[in-house]
Amino acid sequence: MSGVFRRVKHRLSPPKTAPKQYRYPHAPRPRPMSTVSLPRFAAEWIEGVAPDPPLDLNLSAIAEVLQRARTDPEAWGLLGQEGISEPQVGETLYAVTRWTRPKSIIEVGGYSGVSSLCLALACVENDQGHVHVMEPVARHRELIRRHLEAAGMGSWITVHDFDSTAAAGIESLPESELIFLDADHSYNATARDIKVFGQKLNPCGMLILHDSVKFLDVRRAVADVVASGQFDVLTVATADGDGLSLMRPSLGITGTA
Repeated sequence: MSGVFRRVKHRLSPPKTAPKQYRYPHAPRPRPMSTVSLPRFAAEWIEGVAPDPPLDLNLSAIAEVLQRARTDPEAWGLLGQEGISEPQVGETLYAVTRWTRPKSIIEVGGYSGVSSLCLALACVENDQGHVHVMEPVARHRELIRRHLEAAGMGSWITVHDFDSTAAAGIESLPESELIFLDADHSYNATARDIKVFGQKLNPCGMLILHDSVKFLDVRRAVADVVASGQFDVLTVATADGDGLSLMRPSLGITGTA
């Protein structure tokens, strides 16, 4: 695995220099963690054991997906570097999908389609699963579909032409074992997405939230989840500081790592 993951403890207050409206309890603050192999990282938290036999992860394919996105003039011009996922994000999505073997995946906020392709690649290698991408911006949807066609993965992904506020569209989605949220990063929208899509999560599934370190409103929403006890939560700060939060329905275990 490339890069370094850092664990984040949730029950710490943010720096005193933070704006007053963000001085909430339970805000995550990262601390260093030694480099770990990605399958072991995912397995130890998901199942409490390392995979046996070890998973054969095709991380070079994830690197190729990221490289194609970075060299696509339309994707770069439309989204800029902020729209291209960190390598650790794509690797984590891919590895968690390979390990958990979900039959259905929901992604909210597809942007350039990079994360969609990482999820779909794992489904192809698992020989099962389907990714439902919800993207409200028409131009983004066109870009995602073009990348899917170029990668030959169109049959593994459905791009839905509705956004996360469309109740009827959400109701039509299947119960899913893996849900990835990376849409509106405001507090209200993030809290809404966690609540609404949490209802679509299989009781043994996992919800993954992007940018849970970088954006204070997202951190605040994650802190609310930790305080509620509804989910067990592990947040990691990725190399560029964006962060990921992995959430699974609570089994009565504390939400710190």
